[in-house]
Amino acid sequence: MLFITDYGENKGASYARNTGYTYSPADWVLFLDDDVVPDASILDAYVGSIARYPKAKCMVGLTKLPHHVILQNLQIHPLWGVTANLMVRGSRHNHTVQFKHLYPKTGGGEDVGFVFQMKKFYKTNGFVVAVPEALVNHPYWNNGGTCYGQIGGWANGDSLVLSEWPEKTFLVFPNWIESTFLVVLVYGGFWWKYMTSDTTILSLVGECGSIAAIDHLVKILTYYGSTKGHVNGEKNRVVVWVHRIVLAFGASTVISSQKSREPFVK
Repeated sequence: MLFITDYGENKGASYARNTGYTYSPADWVLFLDDDVVPDASILDAYVGSIARYPKAKCMVGLTKLPHHVILQNLQIHPLWGVTANLMVRGSRHNHTVQFKHLYPKTGGGEDVGFVFQMKKFYKTNGFVVAVPEALVNHPYWNNGGTCYGQIGGWANGDSLVLSEWPEKTFLVFPNWIESTFLVVLVYGGFWWKYMTSDTTILSLVGECGSIAAIDHLVKILTYYGSTKGHVNGEKNRVVVWVHRIVLAFGASTVISSQKSREPFVK
């Protein structure tokens, strides 16, 4: 059965997905973003997974992304379900679960929030199953150029998940944004004694800059290892090394920028 509807205006990703999800009478619904290319055997892979895990409610396929967005790490372990490649139980089994409209129209975060809703509705173990054989390939954006605007949009949407689902968050070692805030707070507590000194102000700036630099360097080194295999090995070794450094720096910059937009959570 083929169902096509035209709204005449862009009402956003959540609205479009809710329409298709609600109208479908199927037991399972497969969500695929419009900018991916499904593998020819993707349906066979999902059907086999349903047979192996009949009690599961959510199947997460594998999305192969361009090398300049490897920071998502979806090629290795599909840790959460995003609608680039996600199959869930049909709406006739859970008609109250819908994609929420508080997320950006362009998408980002609403799919993670949707899976959380599904998990809350069913309250079962073995809820999410990874199906790496269900493969989609994600072509390059911008003719293979950088796509930080796209990733920034994801970050804006994903940060809203923290506000909607605070019980899913946990405390971790302070990132550079939080560490810098703590340093400024400590200095500010003694402003009457120290902050009138130009030397102290320069020291404060230096310490804050050092925190950011060290944090960023650790991220670069971490992502440098992940770039292996994503750069053409036939190139000159120096060119490959530089290319990997650029990729690692770009990935760490996106992550650091995303952290600056995330709220403090308890």
